Amino acid sequence: LKSHRSEAGNGLNFPKKFWTKAAVELQKIHQVSPAKEAKHCAGKWGRLRTTYQTVKALSEQSGFHWDDIGGAGITVESETVWAEYLKKNPGVKIFCNKGWTHFSAMDNLM
Repeated sequence: LKSHRSEAGNGLNFPKKFWTKAAVELQKIHQVSPAKEAKHCAGKWGRLRTTYQTVKALSEQSGFHWDDIGGAGITVESETVWAEYLKKNPGVKIFCNKGWTHFSAMDNLM
C-alpha cells in the first residue's frame, strides 16, 4: 500500500485495478489460504480505514491516554468520562484497555 499510495489520491481510495494486483501479490505470500479476490482486499482496506478513523479520533480525545498496546487506558478515575464518550462513540468500546497494534503503521500511511 505504501509504495502505491500515489495511485489512491485523497482519502486513499485505491482503484479496482489496484486491488486486483494486490490480490495476486497476497496469494504469493499466503499460498495456504484460499485465493483472495479484489473485492475482499478492498473490503478489508475499508474496514482498516474505519478502524483507523475511530482510533485516531480516540487518540486525539482530551481526557484519555492512547497507546497501541493498552488502548485508552481507562482507569477508575477516567471511567465517568469514558462512559460519556461511549454514548456518542459506541465503536470505541473495544479500545477501553486494549490497543490496536496497526495504529502507528496506519497513521504513517494515512
